[in-house]
Amino acid sequence: NSGILNTGDKSILFANTASDPIENNTNRIIGIVIMQVRDIGTGSFSFLGAAVNSGVIPYNNFSVIRTTGPTGNVGPSIFCNWLVNVDNTRTLTLTFLSVYDNGRDMTQANIWYSGPVVGLWSPIGSPSNISGSDPRTISVAPSGNGFFTVSDPSHPVPVELASFTSAINGNNVNLNWSTVSEQNNSGFDIERKNSNFSWEKIGNVAGNGTSNIVHSYSFEDRNIVSGKYNYRLKQIDFNGNYKYYDLTNEVIIGLPGKYDLTQNYPNPFNPSTTISYQLSQANFVSLKIYNMIGKEVGNLVNENQTAGFYSVKFDASKLASGIYFYKLQTNDFTATKKLLLLK
Repeated sequence: NSGILNTGDKSILFANTASDPIENNTNRIIGIVIMQVRDIGTGSFSFLGAAVNSGVIPYNNFSVIRTTGPTGNVGPSIFCNWLVNVDNTRTLTLTFLSVYDNGRDMTQANIWYSGPVVGLWSPIGSPSNISGSDPRTISVAPSGNGFFTVSDPSHPVPVELASFTSAINGNNVNLNWSTVSEQNNSGFDIERKNSNFSWEKIGNVAGNGTSNIVHSYSFEDRNIVSGKYNYRLKQIDFNGNYKYYDLTNEVIIGLPGKYDLTQNYPNPFNPSTTISYQLSQANFVSLKIYNMIGKEVGNLVNENQTAGFYSVKFDASKLASGIYFYKLQTNDFTATKKLLLLK
């Protein structure tokens, strides 16, 4: 009844007998708010800015989930979207406050629809004139249940992912995602964190600008140490707007089942390369670099280490071009591989 209620990453569930909360610029809900299933018979019902008018056709299973917040979650649209489920929808009216305009000129706007699974955002009908300051209201006859949002014609809703998955190969993580449409998409920053660190950028994949066809993307996070990780994509528009997509599952890199020394990457290299190896149990580890005549020219590791995956960078800026060898040695494992320095 008074003030701003911010749910953070939690949600509020209203009982199916609840009436529509009255909101204004100083009294409103920021976050995820859910209306339980309700049969609205042959009348009408509205909840958190989503209203249907059934007329003489009875409705069942009317439910609403509204997501809103200071940073929004649908790119350049308003800072609100709704997941609406209602049978036989004739008219859907969305009502929102000017505080959620996201800096857009809302003289005219479209309702955008993406179906029951967020994917391709498409405008429903032509741009419509909407009401003045508060509350802003726009109506449409949607084609089915799903996600809805509002944006002015100059700022169509951008990239939405059709999928975002991960696969583990040893201590390499393969990330794969696809889009069904893109609008003004510069590309994706790939970010990673574990339980001890904040998010860090580990790579970038270019986008396809504006496109209405499916595009598939992939990125390999190579040679990471044992532990638990989270990943997310930062999709960036050419105008600097961005939106995050989180990988829903946690990625766990376990302990290796055997000793191994992998080929350095890149190879050939100039002037530095990365050498990776794995230990199935704790051991004393020696990793050294030799030239063609067997002379030691680098001592990279000389210590006790626990079981796990390891990567070491070798800087050869002070060495001449040529073929070199790197040798990994423990109490019960020895391996040697060749690397090529080209300057």
